[in-house]
Amino acid sequence: MTLDKQIGERIALHINTLDMGQGAYASEVALPPSTLSSIVRGAGQLTIGNLYKIAERWGLSLNWLIFGVGPMTLAEGFKPY
Repeated sequence: MTLDKQIGERIALHINTLDMGQGAYASEVALPPSTLSSIVRGAGQLTIGNLYKIAERWGLSLNWLIFGVGPMTLAEGFKPY
C-alpha cells in the first residue's frame, strides 16, 4: 500500500472518530470537499500544506498522520511540528 493511501486511511479513521461527515471535516480544515475526498482515497492532492491544515486544526501528531507512529493527538498546547 502506498504512503498516500495509508495517510488517507488514517484521516478516514480520524473522521470516523469524530463521527463527522467528510464535507463538514473539509469545511473545518478549509479544504474543498473534493480535495479531502481525493486525499482520503489516496488519489492525490496530498501536500504538506494540506496535511498541516488537518494536523493543526485537530491537534493531530504529524508522526501519526504521516507514519502511523505514536498517539493520534498531541497534548494540549503542543503544535503538530
